[in-house]
Amino acid sequence: MFTKSIHFKMTLWYTLVLGVVILIFSFFIYGSFSRSLDKNLNDLLRSKAGDIGQVISSYNEEDISEITVNASVSAPKADFINAAKYAVEENTGENIFIQIFRPDKAEIVHSGNMLFSLPLSKIIKKTKEENTGVFNVVQLKPPNTKLPPLKVFTIPVVEENKFPYFIQVSTSLKPMQVELNRLITALLLFFPVAIFIIVGLGQFLTKMALSPVVNMTSAIHRITSRNLKDKIVLPDENDEIKDLAGTFNDMLARIDKAFSSQQQLVQDISHELRTPLTALKGNQEVTLNKKRSPEEYERVLRINLEEIDRMGQLVENLLFLARQENKPAAKQLPFELRAMIGQVIYNMKVLADRKNIALILEPGIDVRLDADADNIKRVFSNIIDNAVKYTPAGGRVTIGIQKKDPYAEVFITDTGTGIAQDELQHIFDRFYRVDRSRSEYGYGLGLSIAKSIIDSHNGKINVESMPGKGTTFIISLPLKQA
Repeated sequence: MFTKSIHFKMTLWYTLVLGVVILIFSFFIYGSFSRSLDKNLNDLLRSKAGDIGQVISSYNEEDISEITVNASVSAPKADFINAAKYAVEENTGENIFIQIFRPDKAEIVHSGNMLFSLPLSKIIKKTKEENTGVFNVVQLKPPNTKLPPLKVFTIPVVEENKFPYFIQVSTSLKPMQVELNRLITALLLFFPVAIFIIVGLGQFLTKMALSPVVNMTSAIHRITSRNLKDKIVLPDENDEIKDLAGTFNDMLARIDKAFSSQQQLVQDISHELRTPLTALKGNQEVTLNKKRSPEEYERVLRINLEEIDRMGQLVENLLFLARQENKPAAKQLPFELRAMIGQVIYNMKVLADRKNIALILEPGIDVRLDADADNIKRVFSNIIDNAVKYTPAGGRVTIGIQKKDPYAEVFITDTGTGIAQDELQHIFDRFYRVDRSRSEYGYGLGLSIAKSIIDSHNGKINVESMPGKGTTFIISLPLKQA
Protein backbone atom coordinates (compact mmCIF):
# COMPACT_ATOMS: atom_id res chain seq x y z
CA MET A 1 0.00 0.00 0.00
CA PHE A 2 2.87 2.33 0.88
CA THR A 3 4.71 1.61 -2.35
CA LYS A 4 1.58 2.03 -4.46
CA SER A 5 0.85 5.37 -2.80
CA ILE A 6 4.39 6.62 -3.40
CA HIS A 7 4.29 5.29 -6.97
CA PHE A 8 1.02 7.14 -7.65
CA LYS A 9 2.27 10.37 -6.07
CA MET A 10 5.57 10.30 -7.93
CA THR A 11 3.81 9.64 -11.25
CA LEU A 12 1.29 12.40 -10.53
CA TRP A 13 3.97 14.95 -9.66
CA TYR A 14 6.12 13.90 -12.60
CA THR A 15 3.15 14.30 -14.97
CA LEU A 16 2.07 17.59 -13.40
CA VAL A 17 5.51 19.16 -13.56
CA LEU A 18 6.21 18.10 -17.14
CA GLY A 19 2.64 19.05 -18.13
CA VAL A 20 3.18 22.57 -16.79
CA VAL A 21 6.56 22.75 -18.54
CA ILE A 22 4.98 21.68 -21.85
CA LEU A 23 2.13 24.15 -21.38
CA ILE A 24 4.54 27.02 -20.71
CA PHE A 25 6.64 25.93 -23.67
CA SER A 26 3.51 25.87 -25.87
CA PHE A 27 2.63 29.43 -24.85
CA PHE A 28 6.20 30.44 -25.59
CA ILE A 29 6.09 28.82 -29.04
CA TYR A 30 2.73 30.46 -29.80
CA GLY A 31 3.94 33.88 -28.68
CA SER A 32 7.21 33.60 -30.59
CA PHE A 33 5.46 32.42 -33.74
CA SER A 34 2.85 35.18 -33.47
CA ARG A 35 5.49 37.86 -32.99
CA SER A 36 7.51 36.45 -35.89
CA LEU A 37 4.50 36.52 -38.24
CA ASP A 38 3.60 40.04 -37.14
CA LYS A 39 7.17 41.24 -37.69
CA ASN A 40 7.31 39.67 -41.16
CA LEU A 41 3.99 41.32 -41.98
CA ASN A 42 5.25 44.71 -40.79
CA ASP A 43 8.44 44.33 -42.79
CA LEU A 44 6.41 43.46 -45.90
CA LEU A 45 4.14 46.50 -45.56
CA ARG A 46 7.05 48.82 -44.82
CA SER A 47 8.95 47.43 -47.83
CA LYS A 48 5.94 47.93 -50.14
CA ALA A 49 5.45 51.50 -48.94
CA GLY A 50 9.16 52.21 -49.40
CA ASP A 51 9.13 50.86 -52.96
CA ILE A 52 6.09 52.96 -53.87
CA GLY A 53 7.61 56.09 -52.36
CA GLN A 54 10.87 55.50 -54.21
CA VAL A 55 9.13 55.20 -57.59
CA ILE A 56 7.06 58.33 -57.03
CA SER A 57 9.95 60.38 -55.58
CA SER A 58 12.02 59.66 -58.70
CA TYR A 59 9.40 61.51 -60.75
CA ASN A 60 9.72 65.24 -61.65
CA GLU A 61 9.93 67.19 -58.37
CA GLU A 62 7.97 70.10 -59.86
CA ASP A 63 4.98 67.83 -60.42
CA ILE A 64 5.17 66.58 -56.84
CA SER A 65 5.42 70.10 -55.40
CA GLU A 66 2.07 70.99 -56.94
CA ILE A 67 0.33 68.70 -54.41
CA THR A 68 -0.25 70.88 -51.37
CA VAL A 69 -2.19 70.74 -48.22
CA ASN A 70 -4.79 73.14 -49.59
CA ALA A 71 -7.50 71.09 -51.31
CA SER A 72 -8.48 74.03 -53.52
CA VAL A 73 -5.22 73.83 -55.41
CA SER A 74 -5.51 72.14 -58.76
CA ALA A 75 -4.98 68.39 -58.89
CA PRO A 76 -1.54 66.95 -59.73
CA LYS A 77 -0.55 66.55 -63.32
CA ALA A 78 -1.58 63.48 -65.24
CA ASP A 79 2.03 62.25 -65.51
CA PHE A 80 2.37 62.19 -61.70
CA ILE A 81 -0.87 60.26 -61.37
CA ASN A 82 0.29 57.81 -64.01
CA ALA A 83 3.56 57.31 -62.10
CA ALA A 84 1.63 56.75 -58.85
CA LYS A 85 -0.70 54.28 -60.57
CA TYR A 86 2.30 52.45 -61.99
CA ALA A 87 3.93 52.22 -58.58
CA VAL A 88 0.69 51.01 -56.98
CA GLU A 89 0.03 48.39 -59.66
CA GLU A 90 3.60 47.06 -59.40
CA ASN A 91 3.28 46.48 -55.66
CA THR A 92 -0.34 45.34 -55.44
CA GLY A 93 -0.77 41.68 -54.64
CA GLU A 94 -3.57 39.22 -53.89
CA ASN A 95 -3.67 40.30 -50.28
CA ILE A 96 -2.03 43.72 -50.58
CA PHE A 97 -4.19 46.87 -50.71
CA ILE A 98 -2.67 50.28 -51.51
CA GLN A 99 -3.96 53.80 -51.62
CA ILE A 100 -2.35 57.23 -51.91
CA PHE A 101 -4.21 60.24 -50.58
CA ARG A 102 -3.72 63.90 -49.76
CA PRO A 103 -3.78 65.45 -46.29
CA ASP A 104 -7.39 66.51 -46.86
CA LYS A 105 -8.27 62.76 -47.27
CA ALA A 106 -8.80 63.25 -51.00
CA GLU A 107 -7.77 60.11 -52.78
CA ILE A 108 -5.06 60.32 -55.48
CA VAL A 109 -4.95 56.69 -56.50
CA HIS A 110 -5.77 53.26 -55.05
CA SER A 111 -5.21 49.63 -56.06
CA GLY A 112 -7.86 47.92 -58.16
CA ASN A 113 -8.57 45.24 -55.52
CA MET A 114 -9.39 47.80 -52.86
CA LEU A 115 -13.18 47.69 -52.76
CA PHE A 116 -13.46 49.34 -49.35
CA SER A 117 -12.45 52.60 -47.73
CA LEU A 118 -10.37 53.02 -44.57
CA PRO A 119 -10.90 55.65 -41.86
CA LEU A 120 -8.25 58.31 -42.36
CA SER A 121 -8.83 61.13 -39.88
CA LYS A 122 -7.08 59.60 -36.86
CA ILE A 123 -4.37 58.05 -39.00
CA ILE A 124 -3.50 61.35 -40.69
CA LYS A 125 -3.33 63.15 -37.36
CA LYS A 126 -1.19 60.49 -35.71
CA THR A 127 1.11 60.21 -38.74
CA LYS A 128 1.70 63.98 -38.76
CA GLU A 129 2.44 63.98 -35.02
CA GLU A 130 4.96 61.17 -35.19
CA ASN A 131 6.26 62.21 -38.61
CA THR A 132 6.92 58.54 -39.39
CA GLY A 133 5.12 55.43 -40.47
CA VAL A 134 2.31 54.18 -38.23
CA PHE A 135 0.93 50.63 -37.92
CA ASN A 136 -2.61 49.96 -36.82
CA VAL A 137 -5.24 47.25 -37.09
CA VAL A 138 -8.60 48.14 -38.64
CA GLN A 139 -11.76 46.05 -38.37
CA LEU A 140 -14.13 46.84 -41.24
CA LYS A 141 -17.82 46.14 -40.78
CA PRO A 142 -19.58 46.74 -44.11
CA PRO A 143 -23.29 45.82 -44.31
CA ASN A 144 -24.00 42.08 -44.61
CA THR A 145 -20.30 41.31 -44.87
CA LYS A 146 -17.81 39.91 -42.41
CA LEU A 147 -14.27 40.88 -43.25
CA PRO A 148 -11.16 39.88 -41.31
CA PRO A 149 -9.17 42.69 -39.67
CA LEU A 150 -6.59 44.55 -41.73
CA LYS A 151 -3.03 45.41 -40.77
CA VAL A 152 -2.46 48.96 -42.10
CA PHE A 153 0.79 50.86 -42.52
CA THR A 154 0.55 54.59 -43.26
CA ILE A 155 3.61 56.72 -43.95
CA PRO A 156 3.75 60.45 -44.91
CA VAL A 157 5.87 61.94 -47.64
CA VAL A 158 7.62 65.05 -46.39
CA GLU A 159 8.65 67.83 -48.77
CA GLU A 160 9.81 71.25 -47.47
CA ASN A 161 8.23 70.56 -44.06
CA LYS A 162 4.92 69.81 -45.73
CA PHE A 163 3.00 66.59 -46.30
CA PRO A 164 2.12 66.48 -50.02
CA TYR A 165 0.59 63.01 -49.82
CA PHE A 166 0.41 59.80 -47.76
CA ILE A 167 1.09 56.22 -48.79
CA GLN A 168 -1.04 53.57 -47.13
CA VAL A 169 -0.41 49.84 -47.55
CA SER A 170 -2.66 47.26 -45.88
CA THR A 171 -3.14 43.53 -45.86
CA SER A 172 -5.63 41.11 -44.41
CA LEU A 173 -4.71 39.34 -41.16
CA LYS A 174 -6.61 36.26 -42.22
CA PRO A 175 -3.52 34.31 -43.45
CA MET A 176 -1.80 35.09 -40.17
CA GLN A 177 -4.85 33.93 -38.22
CA VAL A 178 -4.96 30.75 -40.29
CA GLU A 179 -1.33 29.97 -39.46
CA LEU A 180 -1.86 30.68 -35.78
CA ASN A 181 -4.98 28.51 -35.74
CA ARG A 182 -3.00 25.68 -37.31
CA LEU A 183 -0.36 26.06 -34.63
CA ILE A 184 -3.03 26.03 -31.88
CA THR A 185 -4.57 22.91 -33.38
CA ALA A 186 -1.18 21.21 -33.52
CA LEU A 187 -0.45 22.16 -29.91
CA LEU A 188 -3.87 21.00 -28.75
CA LEU A 189 -3.32 17.66 -30.46
CA PHE A 190 0.23 17.40 -29.16
CA PHE A 191 -0.60 18.21 -25.51
CA PRO A 192 -2.82 15.17 -24.71
CA VAL A 193 -0.48 12.88 -26.65
CA ALA A 194 2.46 14.28 -24.68
CA ILE A 195 0.57 13.85 -21.38
CA PHE A 196 -0.24 10.25 -22.29
CA ILE A 197 3.42 9.57 -23.09
CA ILE A 198 4.51 11.35 -19.90
CA VAL A 199 2.14 9.26 -17.76
CA GLY A 200 3.43 6.04 -19.28
CA LEU A 201 7.04 7.14 -19.01
CA GLY A 202 6.46 8.38 -15.44
CA GLN A 203 4.98 5.05 -14.39
CA PHE A 204 7.90 3.20 -15.93
CA LEU A 205 10.54 5.44 -14.36
CA THR A 206 8.92 5.51 -10.90
CA LYS A 207 8.45 1.75 -10.98
CA MET A 208 12.08 1.29 -11.92
CA ALA A 209 13.22 3.80 -9.26
CA LEU A 210 11.08 2.21 -6.54
CA SER A 211 11.84 -1.41 -7.41
CA PRO A 212 14.62 -1.58 -4.76
CA VAL A 213 12.12 -0.22 -2.21
CA VAL A 214 9.59 -2.90 -3.23
CA ASN A 215 12.26 -5.57 -2.81
CA MET A 216 13.22 -4.12 0.57
CA THR A 217 9.56 -4.12 1.67
CA SER A 218 9.14 -7.76 0.69
CA ALA A 219 12.33 -8.71 2.50
CA ILE A 220 11.27 -6.78 5.62
CA HIS A 221 7.91 -8.57 5.66
CA ARG A 222 9.73 -11.91 5.68
CA ILE A 223 11.88 -10.99 8.69
CA THR A 224 10.59 -12.13 12.08
CA SER A 225 12.10 -12.73 15.51
CA ARG A 226 13.21 -16.16 14.28
CA ASN A 227 15.27 -14.99 11.31
CA LEU A 228 16.77 -11.68 12.44
CA LYS A 229 20.09 -12.75 10.92
CA ASP A 230 18.62 -12.47 7.41
CA LYS A 231 19.79 -9.38 5.58
CA ILE A 232 18.36 -7.17 2.84
CA VAL A 233 20.22 -7.56 -0.44
CA LEU A 234 21.95 -4.26 -1.19
CA PRO A 235 21.27 -2.74 -4.65
CA ASP A 236 24.19 -2.25 -7.03
CA GLU A 237 23.77 1.52 -7.34
CA ASN A 238 25.50 3.69 -4.74
CA ASP A 239 22.54 5.89 -3.86
CA GLU A 240 20.28 6.80 -0.94
CA ILE A 241 18.32 3.53 -1.25
CA LYS A 242 21.52 1.53 -0.81
CA ASP A 243 22.34 3.64 2.25
CA LEU A 244 18.84 2.98 3.58
CA ALA A 245 19.20 -0.77 3.04
CA GLY A 246 22.62 -0.75 4.72
CA THR A 247 21.25 1.23 7.65
CA PHE A 248 18.37 -1.21 8.01
CA ASN A 249 20.79 -4.15 7.95
CA ASP A 250 22.81 -2.48 10.70
CA MET A 251 19.62 -1.97 12.70
CA LEU A 252 18.71 -5.63 12.23
CA ALA A 253 22.16 -6.63 13.47
CA ARG A 254 21.72 -4.48 16.59
CA ILE A 255 18.22 -5.85 17.18
CA ASP A 256 19.48 -9.41 16.69
CA LYS A 257 22.30 -8.76 19.15
CA ALA A 258 19.91 -7.23 21.68
CA PHE A 259 17.40 -10.03 21.19
CA SER A 260 20.08 -12.69 21.57
CA SER A 261 21.43 -10.89 24.62
CA GLN A 262 17.96 -10.77 26.12
CA GLN A 263 17.41 -14.46 25.51
CA GLN A 264 20.82 -15.24 26.97
CA LEU A 265 20.06 -13.04 29.96
CA VAL A 266 16.79 -14.86 30.64
CA GLN A 267 18.55 -18.21 30.33
CA ASP A 268 21.40 -17.10 32.60
CA ILE A 269 19.05 -15.69 35.23
CA SER A 270 17.03 -18.89 35.16
CA HIS A 271 20.18 -20.94 35.51
CA GLU A 272 21.61 -18.80 38.31
CA LEU A 273 18.37 -18.76 40.30
CA ARG A 274 17.75 -22.48 39.90
CA THR A 275 20.65 -23.43 42.21
CA PRO A 276 19.72 -21.28 45.25
CA LEU A 277 16.02 -22.04 44.81
CA THR A 278 16.82 -25.76 44.67
CA ALA A 279 18.97 -25.40 47.77
CA LEU A 280 16.22 -23.53 49.60
CA LYS A 281 13.63 -26.12 48.66
CA GLY A 282 15.93 -29.02 49.61
CA ASN A 283 16.74 -27.52 52.97
CA GLN A 284 13.07 -26.97 53.70
CA GLU A 285 12.09 -30.47 52.67
CA VAL A 286 14.87 -32.12 54.69
CA THR A 287 14.05 -30.00 57.71
CA LEU A 288 10.35 -30.83 57.57
CA ASN A 289 10.90 -34.59 57.26
CA LYS A 290 11.02 -34.90 61.04
CA LYS A 291 10.96 -32.81 64.13
CA ARG A 292 14.29 -31.14 64.88
CA SER A 293 15.85 -29.20 67.70
CA PRO A 294 15.69 -25.40 67.79
CA GLU A 295 19.42 -25.28 67.00
CA GLU A 296 18.90 -27.30 63.78
CA TYR A 297 16.01 -25.06 62.73
CA GLU A 298 18.15 -22.01 63.40
CA ARG A 299 21.03 -23.43 61.32
CA VAL A 300 18.70 -24.12 58.34
CA LEU A 301 17.18 -20.66 58.58
CA ARG A 302 20.62 -19.09 58.56
CA ILE A 303 21.63 -21.09 55.48
CA ASN A 304 18.40 -20.11 53.73
CA LEU A 305 18.94 -16.47 54.70
CA GLU A 306 22.37 -16.54 53.06
CA GLU A 307 20.84 -17.90 49.84
CA ILE A 308 18.13 -15.24 49.94
CA ASP A 309 20.79 -12.56 50.42
CA ARG A 310 22.66 -13.88 47.37
CA MET A 311 19.51 -13.79 45.26
CA GLY A 312 18.75 -10.30 46.54
CA GLN A 313 22.24 -9.19 45.49
CA LEU A 314 21.67 -10.72 42.06
CA VAL A 315 18.39 -8.83 41.61
CA GLU A 316 20.03 -5.65 42.87
CA ASN A 317 22.86 -5.95 40.33
CA LEU A 318 20.45 -6.67 37.49
CA LEU A 319 18.34 -3.65 38.39
CA PHE A 320 21.48 -1.52 38.51
CA LEU A 321 22.51 -2.70 35.04
CA ALA A 322 19.03 -1.97 33.67
CA ARG A 323 19.05 1.54 35.16
CA GLN A 324 22.59 2.14 33.94
CA GLU A 325 21.72 1.24 30.34
CA ASN A 326 18.69 3.56 30.31
CA LYS A 327 20.33 6.34 32.29
CA PRO A 328 20.62 9.49 30.09
CA ALA A 329 23.86 10.78 31.60
CA ALA A 330 25.94 10.34 34.74
CA LYS A 331 25.90 13.21 37.21
CA GLN A 332 29.18 15.11 37.10
CA LEU A 333 30.80 16.14 40.38
CA PRO A 334 34.49 16.91 41.00
CA PHE A 335 36.57 14.56 43.15
CA GLU A 336 40.19 13.48 43.67
CA LEU A 337 40.85 10.12 42.03
CA ARG A 338 43.80 9.12 44.23
CA ALA A 339 41.89 9.75 47.45
CA MET A 340 38.96 7.64 46.19
CA ILE A 341 41.17 4.69 45.28
CA GLY A 342 42.86 4.96 48.68
CA GLN A 343 39.47 4.67 50.33
CA VAL A 344 38.61 1.57 48.25
CA ILE A 345 41.94 -0.03 49.25
CA TYR A 346 41.20 0.71 52.91
CA ASN A 347 37.77 -1.00 52.59
CA MET A 348 39.35 -4.04 50.89
CA LYS A 349 42.18 -4.39 53.41
CA VAL A 350 40.29 -6.78 55.68
CA LEU A 351 39.60 -9.19 52.80
CA ALA A 352 43.22 -8.90 51.57
CA ASP A 353 44.71 -9.48 55.03
CA ARG A 354 42.81 -12.77 55.34
CA LYS A 355 44.80 -14.09 52.37
CA ASN A 356 47.98 -12.20 53.24
CA ILE A 357 47.72 -10.22 50.00
CA ALA A 358 49.44 -6.83 49.79
CA LEU A 359 47.40 -3.93 48.37
CA ILE A 360 49.86 -1.34 47.03
CA LEU A 361 49.00 2.14 45.71
CA GLU A 362 52.04 3.35 43.82
CA PRO A 363 53.20 6.93 44.43
CA GLY A 364 52.44 9.42 41.70
CA ILE A 365 50.41 12.45 40.69
CA ASP A 366 46.87 13.13 41.81
CA VAL A 367 44.17 13.60 39.20
CA ARG A 368 40.92 15.53 39.52
CA LEU A 369 37.88 14.20 37.65
CA ASP A 370 34.32 15.28 36.99
CA ALA A 371 32.23 12.09 37.23
CA ASP A 372 29.70 10.12 39.24
CA ALA A 373 31.90 9.43 42.27
CA ASP A 374 29.72 6.65 43.70
CA ASN A 375 29.65 4.69 40.46
CA ILE A 376 33.37 5.16 39.80
CA LYS A 377 34.05 3.90 43.31
CA ARG A 378 31.94 0.85 42.52
CA VAL A 379 34.08 0.17 39.44
CA PHE A 380 37.33 0.06 41.41
CA SER A 381 35.71 -1.91 44.23
CA ASN A 382 34.54 -4.63 41.81
CA ILE A 383 37.86 -4.91 40.00
CA ILE A 384 40.05 -4.84 43.13
CA ASP A 385 37.69 -7.35 44.79
CA ASN A 386 38.11 -9.69 41.80
CA ALA A 387 41.89 -9.20 41.92
CA VAL A 388 42.00 -10.18 45.60
CA LYS A 389 39.71 -13.20 45.04
CA TYR A 390 41.75 -14.61 42.15
CA THR A 391 45.21 -13.91 43.65
CA PRO A 392 46.74 -16.76 45.69
CA ALA A 393 47.72 -16.17 49.30
CA GLY A 394 50.91 -14.19 49.69
CA GLY A 395 50.42 -12.36 46.40
CA ARG A 396 49.97 -8.65 45.76
CA VAL A 397 47.66 -6.23 43.93
CA THR A 398 49.28 -3.05 42.65
CA ILE A 399 47.34 0.11 41.65
CA GLY A 400 48.97 2.91 39.66
CA ILE A 401 47.68 6.24 38.34
CA GLN A 402 49.02 8.21 35.40
CA LYS A 403 47.88 11.11 33.27
CA LYS A 404 47.66 10.52 29.53
CA ASP A 405 45.68 13.28 27.84
CA PRO A 406 42.79 13.32 27.43
CA TYR A 407 42.43 10.50 29.97
CA ALA A 408 43.44 9.60 33.46
CA GLU A 409 44.59 5.96 33.40
CA VAL A 410 44.42 3.59 36.34
CA PHE A 411 46.34 0.27 36.24
CA ILE A 412 45.24 -2.56 38.54
CA THR A 413 47.72 -5.44 38.36
CA ASP A 414 47.54 -8.67 40.34
CA THR A 415 49.76 -11.74 40.62
CA GLY A 416 46.82 -14.11 40.28
CA THR A 417 46.05 -17.08 38.09
CA GLY A 418 45.53 -15.03 34.94
CA ILE A 419 42.98 -15.45 32.15
CA ALA A 420 43.31 -17.47 28.96
CA GLN A 421 43.34 -15.47 25.70
CA ASP A 422 40.19 -17.11 24.35
CA GLU A 423 38.29 -16.00 27.45
CA LEU A 424 39.41 -12.37 27.57
CA GLN A 425 36.76 -11.28 25.06
CA HIS A 426 33.97 -12.65 27.27
CA ILE A 427 34.92 -11.43 30.73
CA PHE A 428 32.64 -8.37 30.47
CA ASP A 429 29.62 -10.48 29.46
CA ARG A 430 26.88 -10.91 32.03
CA PHE A 431 27.07 -14.06 34.16
CA TYR A 432 30.39 -15.04 32.60
CA ARG A 433 32.83 -16.53 35.08
CA VAL A 434 36.33 -17.61 34.08
CA ASP A 435 36.65 -20.30 36.75
CA ARG A 436 33.19 -21.42 37.84
CA SER A 437 34.62 -24.00 40.23
CA ARG A 438 36.08 -21.18 42.35
CA SER A 439 33.25 -18.67 41.84
CA GLU A 440 30.50 -20.27 43.84
CA TYR A 441 29.73 -17.00 45.56
CA GLY A 442 29.64 -14.80 42.49
CA TYR A 443 27.27 -14.37 39.57
CA GLY A 444 29.68 -12.88 37.04
CA LEU A 445 28.09 -9.42 37.02
CA GLY A 446 30.87 -7.34 38.60
CA LEU A 447 32.84 -6.68 35.44
CA SER A 448 29.64 -6.12 33.40
CA ILE A 449 28.61 -3.44 35.89
CA ALA A 450 32.10 -1.90 35.78
CA LYS A 451 32.08 -1.70 31.99
CA SER A 452 28.58 -0.19 31.84
CA ILE A 453 29.65 2.55 34.28
CA ILE A 454 32.86 3.29 32.35
CA ASP A 455 30.91 3.44 29.07
CA SER A 456 28.40 5.89 30.57
CA HIS A 457 31.35 8.19 31.39
CA ASN A 458 32.76 7.95 27.83
CA GLY A 459 35.73 6.06 29.20
CA LYS A 460 37.48 2.82 28.24
CA ILE A 461 38.37 -0.39 30.06
CA ASN A 462 40.88 -2.92 28.74
CA VAL A 463 42.46 -6.04 30.14
CA GLU A 464 45.80 -7.79 29.60
CA SER A 465 46.47 -11.22 31.04
CA MET A 466 48.44 -14.43 30.69
CA PRO A 467 47.67 -17.66 32.56
CA GLY A 468 49.90 -18.02 35.61
CA LYS A 469 51.31 -14.49 35.30
CA GLY A 470 48.49 -12.34 36.56
CA THR A 471 46.09 -9.83 35.07
CA THR A 472 46.17 -6.06 34.46
CA PHE A 473 43.06 -3.90 34.05
CA ILE A 474 43.50 -0.47 32.43
CA ILE A 475 40.67 2.00 33.16
CA SER A 476 40.71 5.27 31.19
CA LEU A 477 38.50 8.13 32.37
CA PRO A 478 38.17 11.57 30.69
CA LEU A 479 40.08 14.29 32.53
CA LYS A 480 38.36 17.32 34.01
CA GLN A 481 38.50 20.12 31.46
CA ALA A 482 39.96 23.43 32.64
